[in-house]
Amino acid sequence: MIESHPDSASAYYQRGILLAGDYMLPAQVHGRSEQNDVPQAIDDFNTAIDLDPSLVDAYYQLANLYFALSIDDRTAQELLEKALNLAPNNIDCLLLYADLICCEGVNAYAIEILDRVISEDPSAKHFFYKARTLMDNGEIAWNADNFVQGGNLFQAAIEIFQQVTLMEDNDLYFPEAQEYINHCQNVLSSHVCH
Repeated sequence: MIESHPDSASAYYQRGILLAGDYMLPAQVHGRSEQNDVPQAIDDFNTAIDLDPSLVDAYYQLANLYFALSIDDRTAQELLEKALNLAPNNIDCLLLYADLICCEGVNAYAIEILDRVISEDPSAKHFFYKARTLMDNGEIAWNADNFVQGGNLFQAAIEIFQQVTLMEDNDLYFPEAQEYINHCQNVLSSHVCH
């Protein structure tokens, strides 16, 4: 398609999806027939952005590669910020941005972003992601011997995981939510026992 449409941002974007292979979301990899070529995929996403600076999905996929491969988290963040300037409520961009800034230790802002996602789409998936983020932050605080903050985060995670177990669209998240509730409760009870 690129050969017949060398100025098509969409053509470069589609080839980038195909070449990035395993680093694309499962919904994006259907019909993949080419070999993985991540450097070419990065070039293709950059070309797509050059040809169409409003192509939000190209910013997202390029940021996803930069983050997933630990190439450059700062550039990934900048790409997501550009995408979110174009589409402030893009759920995929918001979720990846929250994940990225959480890894950088900006946990409170990551929770704010997840709350924004939930306000746009209050699904079990998004509540589950928020609870996981709270639990992960609780683990970090707990391991730093900040038991009060860690305990509060674990308790908040338990409450949201419990909410997930009651939601209608929880099929994919129910077993893990139960497992994480038990994990958080075990961590909290182990501290009380000592």
